[in-house]
Amino acid sequence: MLRQLLAVANTLLLVGAGLFLLTAFCQLLGQLRGGDEYAQYVVLNRLTGPYWFAYWGAALCNGGLPQVLWWPRLRRSVGAGVALVPFLLIEYWQSMLYAALHRDYLPASWAMMRPDYRGLALAGAGYLVVLAAGWLLTHRGLAARR
Repeated sequence: MLRQLLAVANTLLLVGAGLFLLTAFCQLLGQLRGGDEYAQYVVLNRLTGPYWFAYWGAALCNGGLPQVLWWPRLRRSVGAGVALVPFLLIEYWQSMLYAALHRDYLPASWAMMRPDYRGLALAGAGYLVVLAAGWLLTHRGLAARR
């Protein structure tokens, strides 16, 4: 039962990665061919600007890394699923922090994003609280079934 659940979860990761790549490509193509000068600048700035690593890291972590799940041995492996999930979570928040908050469609909001230790500590503490709450809820339910 666990192997089937794992295979389904990793297959969902693989399908989600494919959808991510498809939507990212359609968004880029639509904005570049749309004719709006500002939308084109935003796309080019995200691809080659000061935070280019966040955009390309999102493409690699969310679209490229899950492609290893095409191999059936890795798709049925617990370690592969466990190793991929932190990359997906970290890259999701990194791309949101850097790429989305750096330059948007409003030129008045253009500024360099420099996270400080206090903000990173608060984000980390919040993430740990959510993980602990999920763990407690899960194990509380498991203990009640025993």
